[in-house]
Amino acid sequence: MMELRSNWKTLSVFLIVLAFLVSGLVFAWPSMGTVFQADELEGQEKLSLELEDMGGSVRVKLQWEPVDGADNYTLLVYPSKHMLLPERIEGIDGLAEDYDLDKKDGEVPQMYFAILASVDGEEQYVGMISSVETKTLYEEMFGLDMSGVEGLVILLWDLFWGLLMILFIGYLAASTVTRDFEERKMDVLLSTPMTRRDYLAGKFTFLILYLALMLIVSGLALVISMEAIGELREGMATPLFMASVLAFPVGLLVIAVASLAGVYLQESRTAVGITFLFVLMMFGISLVGSMAEGLEYLNAYTALTYWDVEAILIDKVYSVGNFIGMTALAVVILIASILVFERRDIPG
Repeated sequence: MMELRSNWKTLSVFLIVLAFLVSGLVFAWPSMGTVFQADELEGQEKLSLELEDMGGSVRVKLQWEPVDGADNYTLLVYPSKHMLLPERIEGIDGLAEDYDLDKKDGEVPQMYFAILASVDGEEQYVGMISSVETKTLYEEMFGLDMSGVEGLVILLWDLFWGLLMILFIGYLAASTVTRDFEERKMDVLLSTPMTRRDYLAGKFTFLILYLALMLIVSGLALVISMEAIGELREGMATPLFMASVLAFPVGLLVIAVASLAGVYLQESRTAVGITFLFVLMMFGISLVGSMAEGLEYLNAYTALTYWDVEAILIDKVYSVGNFIGMTALAVVILIASILVFERRDIPG
């Protein structure tokens, strides 16, 4: 209670800022939603495409509108619409061409096909079409469907809100213990009937309450702001709220690591630095594991894997086992910090 009384103003201000930040980004969705939509491929209406399943491959049957004065046509094949050196198939006399694609994991790969017409020795662009529905840059990078506001929420949780809140709670956890060492108050506090275990238990209670309030406020802000802009569909409120609340074990783990660093090092700057490094490594490993093909296994080594916002929001599922397991790991580290604190000398 002493920590709560001395920090209630900071807590209140941060919760208000957090609620405005979460709500503000959701309220901005109607005006910024078009940014996340896939661009129309230029000249797409002049081409048509059919896919024929060949078993391990798929045959792409392309047709296009004629161009007056064209001698022949060239087909360009790109794995990306921004690629500078596509495969070229030149000298096509007709208005149709077949192209075989090998399936990737049993699925039709994303490929782009452009047609150029040769008119009086000069190439003239006709149009471009894709083998599957075009994706936005965000879908290609993060695998997120950004056509709805859920995609925005997932992206912001993964890259912004989650990082901001976890860094803040990590800073608070590291500094709230080391501050008493640096201000030479620890020996005074422990000269009272309060034991070292009681001291850390009080700190943990305050930090856990702080974390719970942060997650509840952000979850409620999400639900209320989504309702305000008319994007809260039936059955969506609970997943939105749970996507926030189920970050609790990750935040608790950061509190545990920060507390252990604080009682062992007894110096704020170093303890905060180690905590920030731990958090940034978690987010960095998760980002690389999500974006880099062949490195998906890295996700198993970060706590963020067990707080799957996409599964909660899109699939409406979450793992109770993950919640319990991550919470248990955090509790073990908290107990370790108590044991370390009981054995550390207090500087005079």
